[in-house]
Amino acid sequence: MSATDHFGPKFAPLKFDVKTADGKPRHCIGPSYTTSPTECYGVTSVAGLKIDSSELTFCSGCAKSMPDDRVFKFPKPLSFECDTYHINKLMRKGANFRTLETEHFRVGVNATDGADWRPCIKVEDKTKEQHGILTVAVPTMSTFEFSFRGKYNDTERYYYKVTAASSGTGAAKRTIEVTDAGGHKNFYMPLNADADPLLLNSYKKGEVFVFHAPSEQEVSGGLASDTLGDSNKFFFTLEVFEEIVRPQMVFRGGGTTRGGGGTTRGGGGGMTKGKGGFGGYGSSSSPLAAGSTFGMAGDSRETMTTKSANTFERVQGIPQVNIAVHLVSNESTEERHRCARLVQAAIDAKDMPARRSEALGGGAAAAGTTTAADQAALMDTW
Repeated sequence: MSATDHFGPKFAPLKFDVKTADGKPRHCIGPSYTTSPTECYGVTSVAGLKIDSSELTFCSGCAKSMPDDRVFKFPKPLSFECDTYHINKLMRKGANFRTLETEHFRVGVNATDGADWRPCIKVEDKTKEQHGILTVAVPTMSTFEFSFRGKYNDTERYYYKVTAASSGTGAAKRTIEVTDAGGHKNFYMPLNADADPLLLNSYKKGEVFVFHAPSEQEVSGGLASDTLGDSNKFFFTLEVFEEIVRPQMVFRGGGTTRGGGGTTRGGGGGMTKGKGGFGGYGSSSSPLAAGSTFGMAGDSRETMTTKSANTFERVQGIPQVNIAVHLVSNESTEERHRCARLVQAAIDAKDMPARRSEALGGGAAAAGTTTAADQAALMDTW
């Protein structure tokens, strides 16, 4: 089911400029320095020492999803930059709150708003991460994308390929079509750490992903999707290949575009070859909540490719890697209800189904190697 089938033909996801009920950002504030009255946070090192504001700073949109025992608030400086964007800096400081790190891959999730993007914070769980499971807090009513990147240095021979991608585990299981701009499925991305990432933001070309975590009112009113708690689980299989120079025509990748425009975080991939940059827990009142994923019309990622005369052979010494991503919301049910009402208010006069209006109360709101089956079972343990 698409987002417009579920919510109504005039549905539109919430944008980055929508704040919480108390006026705070729902997402990361972005990569530029800010002088706005935005709270500034820091984190402690693994040893429990506070990291100075000259080294790491975070906005409230990110800090709210980081582990409570590692976050503290700075007196508001004149200006600061949210360092969530700087993954290598976070890694050096032992403060990687964004990505799943396997031996060969780095995986993360970004919220999107047109051509703009904001990194999402993971829910730390070392046991699940050891089994290749990344749990990520995504604000409800957001569009989003997955980001994959290799971790080898100074290699031009090795590539990776997403050989399987889907969401859901039962009747709701849905395949994700991983294709380039020409519709080719047989393409390869460089494993080099300096290459651009592979970005996936849709089930198929011409769509985007939408995440919805319903409030208790929506669930009790029968407005939650039948795929609630299932279509928010994603499964990917990645395999490593070696480029073999042979006189045979295949494809090479160029850049990734959104609707024809360039992006700084995309990479290419037919047989196809890609080119390549990639850049807490809820409180007792905001427990982790399940959600559903829909597709809706939008600008999907398009990996540009070129032709190559080489072939790619599977590296037998490196086993396939199964990665699972579990999307949840750490917003309170009141905040999720408020977001649903914001969407409702925006399209009430545009044929929104009457039963949603009634159930929501009407009115405008205030401004590794683990198998996919085993990963699915682990996702529901907190």
